[in-house]
Amino acid sequence: MSIKIAFIIGSIDDGGGVETVLEQLSQSFISMGKSVVIINLFGSYVNNNFSQNGCTVVNLFKSKISYLFFPLYVYKLRKLIRLLDVDCVIDMGTHFSLFSNPATFATKIKTISCEHVNLYASKKNFLVKFIFCRFSDTIVTLTERDKLAYINAGINNKVICIPNYTRYANKKLSSFTSNQNSKVLVAVGRLGAQKSFDRLINIWSKVELKKDFKLEIWGDGEDRDYLLNLIHECNVSDSCQLRGRTDTISEVYGNAYLLLMTSIYEGYPMVLIESISHGVPVISYDCPTGPSEIIENEITGFLIENGNEDSFVQKLNLLLGDETFRRRMSEACVGKRYIYSEEYNMILWEELFRSFNYANKN
Repeated sequence: MSIKIAFIIGSIDDGGGVETVLEQLSQSFISMGKSVVIINLFGSYVNNNFSQNGCTVVNLFKSKISYLFFPLYVYKLRKLIRLLDVDCVIDMGTHFSLFSNPATFATKIKTISCEHVNLYASKKNFLVKFIFCRFSDTIVTLTERDKLAYINAGINNKVICIPNYTRYANKKLSSFTSNQNSKVLVAVGRLGAQKSFDRLINIWSKVELKKDFKLEIWGDGEDRDYLLNLIHECNVSDSCQLRGRTDTISEVYGNAYLLLMTSIYEGYPMVLIESISHGVPVISYDCPTGPSEIIENEITGFLIENGNEDSFVQKLNLLLGDETFRRRMSEACVGKRYIYSEEYNMILWEELFRSFNYANKN
């Protein structure tokens, strides 16, 4: 089906998980014969990955301006999407329905609002979602749990669940730099309050069997100095490092013994499906939402009661001391790769597009 899709995002230069999902989706849609334009609401676009892959990128504003100028946002966005002759608008964040639904009002343009965290993750965004998402043609959530949350809140009954996918799930494991003898544990994400790496550092300081292992935290963010100080205070400077950002994350997973996650909240964390797709078991807190729908407890990893530090330390010591158990988990991860594949995900998206019954579209 050949249609023109416009993605709406705050800024594609933030380099987070949403931007990774957007890059994957845009490439997949283009390979399916769709035209893709990305509307950057604020910020000067400098990331060449998108334009090199056949996407058109448009900056609505050169820098972020106050939402008090809401009418200006809507006016410029409406003018742009009509000029581009868009068939469908996809919000990369349900709170962007604040702009997309007024901008498409009284047009034939369909709107899809994608939740990339969960309904209740942000108190300030909840009211926006509650008011504006009810006008979306479809809401797409990452988990069945969040789908029910939207329906039960009375926001919109047109809600479907389409989890994230990773292209690593389509590659042969032999293409990874997998190291079965690795002594490196990894954590990946923005160094901010949501990922709560301070909880992870505290856990690591209490692990008895860490002598022969290293913990690498990959990512950057506003909490970097705070975390560096905490590493020093916990006396784990010799075994825990902040490695910064990387453009070769597959190599990081390929050299990992385990992946650890201590987030306060998530949506459908890319790091978990990327790790499992590389055959790397995970230990994660059961935060809302995502981990409980990804991790098969005691099979592909351990799901820990959110905030239960003692249990996290216990399971970590178990896997550090039992390589045979970890290898069984690694083999189970490999067996689950298909459900995180691009092929499976695109079937769900194509079904959604067909439900809109676009006239004169192949």
